[in-house]
Amino acid sequence: MSPHDLLKLNVNEHTEKKNGLTYLSWAWAWAEALKADSTASFIVHTFADKPYMDVNGTGMVWVTVTMFGQGRTCMLPVMNHRNQPIQSPDAFQVNTAIMRCMTKALALHGLGLYIYSGDDLPQSDDAPTTMGELTKRKMGRSTRRSLPRLRLSLSPRQFNPPSGIHRTRAVSSLPSQ
Repeated sequence: MSPHDLLKLNVNEHTEKKNGLTYLSWAWAWAEALKADSTASFIVHTFADKPYMDVNGTGMVWVTVTMFGQGRTCMLPVMNHRNQPIQSPDAFQVNTAIMRCMTKALALHGLGLYIYSGDDLPQSDDAPTTMGELTKRKMGRSTRRSLPRLRLSLSPRQFNPPSGIHRTRAVSSLPSQ
């Protein structure tokens, strides 16, 4: 399986709606990640011996998921049921944020990514697969020419996370068969 295959996977049966937002079951998502790549792992980053970064009395968790030889890092605030930051979060609230963040990092590998874009279903084979294809279909040629071009020179390997991030724990993969 590849990230392209994960983009096509329909995860709707494993989601739940809360306060108008869709959440993917982290346990199911992690099981699918291990099916796709038996060497998948995730790391919870720590800050001053805490599994979250203190931001003005609230918390921000950071998780890196590695699949297909690529690490993807996400961050997520520790939030309450109304998606508001929590002052002085407890262990349960931090753990909940870590698992949500891990699921979000899995989406960066393709698993359930469409949920974060507000779509109801994953990409199908006839859906546009590149930004260029999408632009051609939605805007047409004349509009596309007038859009400014953005050039980025920063590669993913040049990203340096904030100081104080330490890798603490990797949840390892399934035993090799």
